[in-house]
Amino acid sequence: MRAADIGTQRVAVWGLGREGRAAIAFLRQRHPSLPLLVLDDKAGQAANSLGAGIDYAVGPDRIARALDDIDIIVKSPGVSLYRREIQAARAAGTHVTSLLNLWFAEQLDVTTVCVTGTKGKSTTASLTAHILKRLGRRVALVGNIGIPITGIDSATADIAVIEVSSYQAADFDGLCETAVVTSLYPEHIDWHLSVENYYRDKINLLNHSRRRIIHRAAAEIVERFADGSSARQDFFGDERGIHCCGAEVLDGSTVIGQVRNHYLARPP
Repeated sequence: MRAADIGTQRVAVWGLGREGRAAIAFLRQRHPSLPLLVLDDKAGQAANSLGAGIDYAVGPDRIARALDDIDIIVKSPGVSLYRREIQAARAAGTHVTSLLNLWFAEQLDVTTVCVTGTKGKSTTASLTAHILKRLGRRVALVGNIGIPITGIDSATADIAVIEVSSYQAADFDGLCETAVVTSLYPEHIDWHLSVENYYRDKINLLNHSRRRIIHRAAAEIVERFADGSSARQDFFGDERGIHCCGAEVLDGSTVIGQVRNHYLARPP
């Protein structure tokens, strides 16, 4: 769904954290007079500073009642897709989306590299952005790393490196150029409800990419949950390809570089 398609539909933004506030600003830029409902689980948050034309439903009971009159929910990552109220809203025909999905639907002229994984995604995203900048590219580093996706300025960046959490990957419906998976093992089961859901939700990012780059150790899990698309797929951390041994970077048995920062070096 594109923000332009919202029209006069009734929209709720669920969550008043960094991404929820960015979603409100994003919608306001495109629909200045669109009435918005803000849903927030935590009573007592300072919400009135968000401006005119915004109503609030605070606390689980008021949220549950308010959802009956909503067409679209723009959900913050912390709100689980498996939450009873979200499941009921979807079953009733409410469209549930996210700021990440709305931004991708804009189809801006920016090459996207999305990085996810149980561990290592922040480091990998940061290093990828650093290397691209050193190569002379105009890069924006955004996403779960601390800057909302809407922090990208397409006038000053031609590549967006986006750290994507499992919460954001779960319902991702855009199309990124490259998706990277750094590692996979059980985490955040309280949000995803099961290990199977967690893996499936992580790998949903791969199912919406033109190219997949995967740590070899995660290959078996990826094979179980990825779709059968024709996206190019490459592996790293594989002794037959690009991998690290101590401070050396190798392509097969050929040394192609050195890791000078001992915090990043892998024990041989």
